[in-house]
Amino acid sequence: MGKEKYAALKAMLEESGIPFCYREWKKQPKSFPFGAYLFVDQANLISDGKVYFSVDLFQVEIYSEEKDINAEQSIEDVFDKHDIIYNKYESYIDSEKLYEVMYEIQI
Repeated sequence: MGKEKYAALKAMLEESGIPFCYREWKKQPKSFPFGAYLFVDQANLISDGKVYFSVDLFQVEIYSEEKDINAEQSIEDVFDKHDIIYNKYESYIDSEKLYEVMYEIQI
């Protein structure tokens, strides 16, 4: 996945109104929610020693101080608009006192 595709993914995610960075924030943003995304894996369709088709798997994470249904709906609306299939998980990070909603998407 080239640099342009990462930039396009970030721009797509930011259509939600949530600021995003790749992997981790150097300094935590001043307001919630905020997000991060990262490459996880790649599945390739290979035949005759050539890659014919690739699917990249990314994690998209949203962090908030309280359960933020509006933020979740915003990012899900963006996924729906761009025909992105996703799986959704939620956890609470005790050490940070933050909620994390994580989506697995394929591009």
